[in-house]
Amino acid sequence: MELSQASGPIPEHDEIRVLGLFVPKHRRVVTAIAKLRKVEDQVGRKVRRVSNQRGGLRCKDALRLAHAFVVSRVLYWIPYLHLHKFDENALEVILRKMYKHALDLPKNT
Repeated sequence: MELSQASGPIPEHDEIRVLGLFVPKHRRVVTAIAKLRKVEDQVGRKVRRVSNQRGGLRCKDALRLAHAFVVSRVLYWIPYLHLHKFDENALEVILRKMYKHALDLPKNT
């Protein structure tokens, strides 16, 4: 199927972003999980950095931050993705890792 405008044909892309959700060409979940893992790493570092400072984040505030940035994305993306069991396990690992960062627990807890 070819789509075109008056200025010329519309180019085909491997990935599009629709309301914050990355939809790859072949509907694979790998892209979404990779981007979610990247967000979790960034938020986890931010929580660790801020909570270690004097008078920084407490557990309650760190959990709110984790919920706002990571859990809300997972809950938004899940209905639109076709997940296999290993994809569900990867999402669980991401969420557990985020909660460990927020509660200031060791990684191997």
